[in-house]
Amino acid sequence: MIKAKAGFAIVLTMVLALAGVGFTASAQQAGPIQVLNQSVTSNYPNSLNFHLEAQSTAGDITSIRLSVRFGVEGSFLSNRIEDFTPGQLVVLDYEHDTFDVTLPPFVPVDYRWQIVDSAGNTLETDTYHTEYVDNTRAWNRLENEYVAVYWYGYDLAFGSAILSIASDAYLRLERFFGVSLEFKPRVLVFSSRDDFSVYHAGGEEDPNIGGQYYRGLGVTANIIEPGDPRGWWDKLIPHELSHLFSDSYYSGFSALPSWLEEGLATYNELINRDQNLYLVQHAAATGEIIPMIDLERTIYDDDVNISILSYAESSTIIRFIAERWGEPGLQAFLAAFRESSDVDSNMRAVLGVDMTTFELMWRAWLGYPVESVPTLIPTPTFIIRPSPTPWSPAPGAAVTPTPIPTPTSSFMGGGSKQ
Repeated sequence: MIKAKAGFAIVLTMVLALAGVGFTASAQQAGPIQVLNQSVTSNYPNSLNFHLEAQSTAGDITSIRLSVRFGVEGSFLSNRIEDFTPGQLVVLDYEHDTFDVTLPPFVPVDYRWQIVDSAGNTLETDTYHTEYVDNTRAWNRLENEYVAVYWYGYDLAFGSAILSIASDAYLRLERFFGVSLEFKPRVLVFSSRDDFSVYHAGGEEDPNIGGQYYRGLGVTANIIEPGDPRGWWDKLIPHELSHLFSDSYYSGFSALPSWLEEGLATYNELINRDQNLYLVQHAAATGEIIPMIDLERTIYDDDVNISILSYAESSTIIRFIAERWGEPGLQAFLAAFRESSDVDSNMRAVLGVDMTTFELMWRAWLGYPVESVPTLIPTPTFIIRPSPTPWSPAPGAAVTPTPIPTPTSSFMGGGSKQ
């Protein structure tokens, strides 16, 4: 296990102690228009409430815009404030609705004001920084130079364990992807599914999801309920962090198809690789394996067992590439998706085989070779015959299929990427 650097600062904060205060700032004089006071207060999960007091010495204030950005990247959403009476002194309150959108707590929030008066003067304020606070629970926070962890309902030892898992995963993923995040990830841990559901649009979410990450928000949300085994912690936290790193790696480029993205995140959990292999070998032995051409459709299937198998198959495909072509081959394959999201063309260009041939090789690697696999278009039949080849597993690596235990909530789809 990769250890975090010794000597980094750890900060523990009782988030609730500050949550009710909100964020308040006063702007300095900037021409005839002045912001006397402004603040923002979280009303999680329903709204983020903004307050502004402004005056102009040159005329009536006639136009006010509030631009808001949730998360660590992306554009600002501009809101024209209509509900105020023009005048030289304006006091207004604006409620930004969050109930009908999926917005987890502790997302960073940036915002700025634009104020125009009747004399044609305009004031553009600096950008203010705050966060969308959940003040309904006694949240705790632990952080170091890599990640910040938020949790409630468990003791300090729990928070320290999550911070250690997240820090180790951060360093490992940073090396794997070869990129550094431009922000500090926020890892949220909910101790109940009901609490996790609250911030989803309308208070509803997929009951098969054990965790989520949110593109552009810099946050992962994870469900760890009382009694969940430590293995679930070790699986869930790195999985969702892998999605954040993947987003950074593919920023401004093309990206992985969902099934490969989830397979990569499952592979990057590091643990349970053999368990995933057993599951896929069992499916191959019983004729229940999902063809590669169907994985994009089944990865988020409503049937949790189909989704679990899809995650496992996708992760073993990543593992097969790493074992057959080496880590450099895997890195080159992943890099190809920055230019194109077409799996077949990327396999041809980097791995030297088309998708059909690759699937036959993968099935043989699993220990259950077949003579043909479903394809989207008619293609020649490729037959992989048993023979010693460079891509065979090392001696002793072959695994005999064993009965697979019925999946429980701890094996829910690994945290879907939405």
